[in-house]
Amino acid sequence: MQAALARETVDSEPPVLHAENLSLGYPTEHGWRPVVHGISFSVPARRTLAIVGESGSGKSTVAKAIVKLIPVQGGSLTFHETDLAPLSKRAFFPFRKRIQMIFQDPSMALNPRRPVRDLLEEPLSIHFPEMSRAQRNAKIKDLLKAVHLPEDCLDRFASEFSGGQRQRLLIARALSVEPEVLVCDEPVSALDVSIQARLLALLKSLREEHRLTLVFISHDLAVVQQFADDLIVMQNGRVVEAGPAHAVIQNPAHPYTRMLVESCPHW
Repeated sequence: MQAALARETVDSEPPVLHAENLSLGYPTEHGWRPVVHGISFSVPARRTLAIVGESGSGKSTVAKAIVKLIPVQGGSLTFHETDLAPLSKRAFFPFRKRIQMIFQDPSMALNPRRPVRDLLEEPLSIHFPEMSRAQRNAKIKDLLKAVHLPEDCLDRFASEFSGGQRQRLLIARALSVEPEVLVCDEPVSALDVSIQARLLALLKSLREEHRLTLVFISHDLAVVQQFADDLIVMQNGRVVEAGPAHAVIQNPAHPYTRMLVESCPHW
């Protein structure tokens, strides 16, 4: 059933990301705890796939697996023609700059003891060692301009910024290595509605400008409806519904999806 659901979101162009019978979990002191149970989905190039569900549904676990923060326990997770699942951390390194993640909590993802200049320069030094200092400085200034932050923030620390500004810094750092895919794990959930709207508008424009493919994790269907092309709904680690985002939200077929739609406070 899940393979059929996944096919509803597949465009005519070969997918950038494709999961087939993907199973994920975490080790505990009592043994392995399965979280995601054999799900399948595809993400066509330059489209946004939203993964929604309540807390504990497994959506953030999928995001972590895409960027190799947790291992794949079963199935495959293919980026273009390469199955990422069996790759070691060393073998995955060339893909790390091509698949970047924006985390939910920027205060945890940005080192508060380092200035913005260092936070943005570090990935450039790692992934583009041939760049000169002058080239890195020019790139950093372009990144700040792209996310609408002033150049005079370079010597400030991340802790001095608001939540929305810190999230823009995370986006700038992710864009610094020129990725193909951005995995966005609840990137606006901690922000108020007006700041959410501005950040979503920024992500939309960056997606078009940089020809990005997005995987967007969210629990808020109102956000998803204005941002995503395709949608999968997860419950208890399984996909229960999938398809074009607007169609799924307007005409939900599964009782769980209907419950999410009816409980959304932002319509």
